[in-house]
Amino acid sequence: MSSTENCASAEAQSQPPTLTLELRHELWARILERLNTSEVLITQQDFQAAFEQDFQHLTGIQPSPETLQTIGRMVAAVNDTHPETYLARGVQNSVNRAFEAGVRKLKWDTTKIQASGAPARHRFRKQDNIRIRLCCTKGAISPRH
Repeated sequence: MSSTENCASAEAQSQPPTLTLELRHELWARILERLNTSEVLITQQDFQAAFEQDFQHLTGIQPSPETLQTIGRMVAAVNDTHPETYLARGVQNSVNRAFEAGVRKLKWDTTKIQASGAPARHRFRKQDNIRIRLCCTKGAISPRH
């Protein structure tokens, strides 16, 4: 390998990876995996932290401030335009997790969950703190009344 090729190779290795279309697709796929495993992602910061971790895992480097800004704009744009795609799933995971915690606290068994679970879940969703939480996700999701 010539010295010119060595320099070009070294420069290529030192350049931070850009958010190529392929990398963006992979990052969103990982977000979907997180949501499918019941991870709670409901705020811009939740998504930002997840993207940062996944970016670092995929590329082996910390994202630059410019990359973080790009990710932030991308997350905001997607969640504002299509809240049902990722944001709603994160909120649903949050509701499910809170419901499961309540079930454990009340020591409900399967029979009690089947008998009381759906009405309790409906009442739970109508509680003010949940309504506020849902509404505070940039107004993208409003609870059913």
